[in-house]
Amino acid sequence: MPVIGRKLLRHGMPLAAPADLRRHTLLHSLARPDDWASWLASVGEKKIDGYDGLKFESSALAFEAAVQGMGVAIGSRVLITEALAEGTLISPFALTCRLSSNYYLVRPAGRTASRALRIFRQYLLDELQRRGAV
Repeated sequence: MPVIGRKLLRHGMPLAAPADLRRHTLLHSLARPDDWASWLASVGEKKIDGYDGLKFESSALAFEAAVQGMGVAIGSRVLITEALAEGTLISPFALTCRLSSNYYLVRPAGRTASRALRIFRQYLLDELQRRGAV
C-alpha cells in the first residue's frame, strides 16, 4: 500500500486517487523493486511508470523518506503496521494488493532446529499474528 508522511499532506498537492501520484515522487526499496509496478497495475493505473522515482537501499529508508516528505513510499502492511497506528505514516488510499513475494525461515535438511532457532521462529510467528499478517 502507498504511504505518505504528514509533511507531504501539508504541501497541498492532492492525493485523492491513484492518478494523483503523477504529481508525486515514488519512493522505492531496492529490496522490493516491483512493488510500485504491481500496485499500480492492480488499481488499473497505466500512465505512471512504476519504476520511476527515488530508490533506497531498504524499505526502512524509503519509509523514512516518506516521513520526511520526500514522496510516496510503497509498503507491505506487516512492515508499516506500527507506523500507521502511530500516525507517522498515512495510507492515502484504501486500495491494497496482495503480492506473490514471501519470506522464508529455513534450516539445513535433516538437522534439528536449535533451541535458539525455535525461540526465534516462535517470536516471528507471534509478531506476524500480532500484526494480523497470518
